[in-house]
Amino acid sequence: MPDECAICENSLEAEAPRCGSCGFPVALTSAAVIALGREEPSEESGPNRSSSTPAAPPEPTDSPEQAALEAFAASLSSWLTLLHELGLDGHELAGEVRQAALFDAEGRSGEALQLLRTAAGSAADRAAELFHRRLQELEERMQTLAAQGLQASTPESVVRLRADFDDGRPREAVDRLRAEDQRLQELESSWRELKDLLRQVDELRGSAASVGQEFARVDQELTRVRELLAQDRIGHEEIAEARAVTERMLRVFHEAMPQRLQEELDRHAEKLARFAPEHPPSQRARQLHSESTRHLRHGRIAESALRLAELSRALADLGEPATAAGPRVAAPEEKQLASLLLKARQLASRVRHLPPGSSAAEEAADEIRAATESLRERRLDDAERALGRLLHTVEQFESGGR
Repeated sequence: MPDECAICENSLEAEAPRCGSCGFPVALTSAAVIALGREEPSEESGPNRSSSTPAAPPEPTDSPEQAALEAFAASLSSWLTLLHELGLDGHELAGEVRQAALFDAEGRSGEALQLLRTAAGSAADRAAELFHRRLQELEERMQTLAAQGLQASTPESVVRLRADFDDGRPREAVDRLRAEDQRLQELESSWRELKDLLRQVDELRGSAASVGQEFARVDQELTRVRELLAQDRIGHEEIAEARAVTERMLRVFHEAMPQRLQEELDRHAEKLARFAPEHPPSQRARQLHSESTRHLRHGRIAESALRLAELSRALADLGEPATAAGPRVAAPEEKQLASLLLKARQLASRVRHLPPGSSAAEEAADEIRAATESLRERRLDDAERALGRLLHTVEQFESGGR
């Protein structure tokens, strides 16, 4: 028996056929609660629920109309519950439940029974329509996954679900339908995640090839994944194993690629340093070098490699720097100065990310002033030491040490 009225929400007296406040029939309370979208009271809650002694069964009613009303109300409640679990609320039937209560209160039991019978039949028809539509959608999803080689399910499972519902076991059929839907959702999600990981591996393989790096181990792992995915039917276990292998491949790339990319960036930086900063044709190459460095610093390996490949092509188009007197070899001091200027420019972009007012920012400012003064006075060794200290400060902050 419900604990409170669905209409006025006042407490109901034990075994009372109607609400003492508004007169709403207790038999219709469960149906009204579901139709209005409220939660039904739990079996453990409410008065007289905590006693270890079972409550006495209600006295049998002397009114056949009341017994029929209770039976149709229970049937309506059951169908409304199934509708809710299938994704449809019962708000449209709330008015009919209220009207049946009014008829019953006025002593028009026949009309109340007819209204409830019609409402229960309508709810049953809607539940059947919605169930079969959901079942058809489930079958279509199974076919789509099966076409991709996945072990989604078998046609027999759909046949059994339909038979359970049509043979008068709607409760069991809806429970199994929801379980199948959840299982398919998990399979679809796992499959999407695996395909995304494989896409990342393909991108990183292309990135590695663009800088002349090959990974024999990755090729072996990919062969294992292809064998798993070449089976007739791929289930959760095969997807989980393929995902574990793919994640290992990604770790290989993320551990080995950054060092190779940095070596290539350093090599290109030496060539860029041979062009004057105001040299217009080299500006695009400098921009690509900066972008590739920034992507690498933030762990975006594929993006860094893409910019690095563009940088290589841009430098090839530039050719070798030359003067009117022909090519010349830079003096050691000029090489050191060009290297220090490039290093200073690269560090300047990283220093901007230091929090203003922090100890790291203050230390960086001191080293920048020392490096600038040393470069101006051509004390290159002092400038190199100052930039080294600045690099240490920045790296310590970026690694979370400060």
